[in-house]
Amino acid sequence: MKTGIKNLVLARALMAVLGLIQAGRLTAQTFETLHTFTGGDGANPHAGVVLSGKTLYGTTEAGGSSGSGTIFAH
Repeated sequence: MKTGIKNLVLARALMAVLGLIQAGRLTAQTFETLHTFTGGDGANPHAGVVLSGKTLYGTTEAGGSSGSGTIFAH
């Protein structure tokens, strides 16, 4: 069998098998604001957050008592 025909047969077989697999129930993700920075507690969240256990850690570029940013945990 030539490669092109072989690939076509395999592609059709794969589509037939995948058609038999039922999709699981899909649920939408919901997001909520955990904190709104006011400047005194930090401003301009920077980079991402790190999850350790059940606590999120991150940094801000500005704000805080010195105006040079903060490290926060939620």
